[in-house]
Amino acid sequence: MTRRRKSKQSRVGRNACLGASYLELTASLFILSVGIMASFQLFHFTMDRMRVVKEEGIAMRAMQNEVEWLRARPFEEIALGETPFASSTPELSQLVSATSRVKVDLFRPDLPELKRVEATLTWRGDQGRTVTRSIVSLVAEKRATP
Repeated sequence: MTRRRKSKQSRVGRNACLGASYLELTASLFILSVGIMASFQLFHFTMDRMRVVKEEGIAMRAMQNEVEWLRARPFEEIALGETPFASSTPELSQLVSATSRVKVDLFRPDLPELKRVEATLTWRGDQGRTVTRSIVSLVAEKRATP
């Protein structure tokens, strides 16, 4: 009888351990699945931020190209007023609904040899939001040096 009792106790002990291992397995699978979902969300967030940084870089290069293009022109040819970009930046086609604008005016009325140039770029960014970036620079009349 003692033998039967021992074998019954050992079976009960084994089954109790088996139930605990199922519980541990379920908990570990839950923790693992939460970690995997979090890594997917982090991946998508990172990709969105990389796209935003790329768009910002394209916009900055296009605006700098325009300002440098104006600086390279003779001072007299830089007309006052508002016009679209005259320089070409091929990457600009990657921005959705991009509109460009250059505004040239006198920096101060008493300084006609100094012009204020503002280059502005607007496009549709992440999730359809409107993004506007602009830079401002001064362009001076180049004088001949003796």
